[in-house]
Amino acid sequence: MRGRPRLLGRGAALLGAAVLLAACGSSDGGAPAGRDVARGSSDWPLRVPLATSAETPSALFAAVPMGHLSQPLETFWQLFVRRPGSPTWLNRTSLGIATNGGLLLAPAASGSLAVGTRPANKLEFSALASTDDGGRSWLALPPVAALADDVSAVAATPGGGVVVLAGGRRGEDVLVAGPGATSASTLVTSAGLGAGTAGRACGLVAIHAVAGSWGGDGPLVGAACGRPGVVGLFVRSGGAWQSAGARLPAELSGKTEVLALFPSRSGVTALVAVLGPGGVSLVAATSRGPSAGWSFSAPLGLGRHPRLVSLGPAGAAGSPFVVWSDGPGLRASLLAGLAGWRSLPAPPAGTETLATTGTVEALSVHDTRFTVWRLRSQSWTVVQQTTVPIEFGSSG
Repeated sequence: MRGRPRLLGRGAALLGAAVLLAACGSSDGGAPAGRDVARGSSDWPLRVPLATSAETPSALFAAVPMGHLSQPLETFWQLFVRRPGSPTWLNRTSLGIATNGGLLLAPAASGSLAVGTRPANKLEFSALASTDDGGRSWLALPPVAALADDVSAVAATPGGGVVVLAGGRRGEDVLVAGPGATSASTLVTSAGLGAGTAGRACGLVAIHAVAGSWGGDGPLVGAACGRPGVVGLFVRSGGAWQSAGARLPAELSGKTEVLALFPSRSGVTALVAVLGPGGVSLVAATSRGPSAGWSFSAPLGLGRHPRLVSLGPAGAAGSPFVVWSDGPGLRASLLAGLAGWRSLPAPPAGTETLATTGTVEALSVHDTRFTVWRLRSQSWTVVQQTTVPIEFGSSG
């Protein structure tokens, strides 16, 4: 498929349902899932991972890479589900497409969850499906060509549609489709947004995140900015794209990128990376809508050369968590309100993501072994271990 990414028709949608979420296949370019912050900007020392978790009323979900993680063709992303009242995580990676490219999770305010797969095995489209019963059944959505390599590249709209970020040939395309649609319209491209007044004021580098709505307006688009101090958050209003009005507090300075957008019933939280003189910091910007403005958290310093392992929303409220390393061991923090971040005990080796719903669990991986560690009294305790059957060599 060449040209502008688009949602495919019903025949392709059936194909997407037949091939969505199998634990085999190969990634197209051989690159690991996740991408460099501010594509094309060599001064950003950070890579953004796709490993994450998301909560809905019917289940807690986690997208976890397994296999030989240093080898993209032998990395197989799994979808794990833990339902309310159950202590056990279940592997529900049975939707049928190659998952080497990564899985993207998008919870909706309605309680459903959309899952997208990034291209694999030389495919040039991405399959999409949604569930509203904790992964027991799935509804195929029209596939979209080549979802971008961003953890917030899929979002649900209030009316039951989807907005997606697709990696176009000349940048990124933001596409939107209503419920039951067989095609999508292009909402904006990175070139178009960058050429507008708001994009020029930001010095837009690239679009990296989408959210379905922002207090009745929306969708909301998050981007990397080359102009220090400006936060790349944009919304369409009055027929034109405008800045959402987020600007770094005076005590922070540097280039910014919106790494992810976490919607909740009360608004949206943007996780923003800031590259300043002392290295990389993360801040969370929260807003209930255009009339409410933005509130910024205290910064979380990651150092000059951090490695991000996972990020996501901590529970349904959308407050972020982050797992990273600035040395040989792992570190993890949860946002404890806008006052600051709560540091957790060092996660166990092999932790790929966290999952939170009243308790904090670290999901760790060693080849085919999946281990769940629960945080109890400031220490980690194993509560589940299981082996996932993986057919190594099936991707070559």
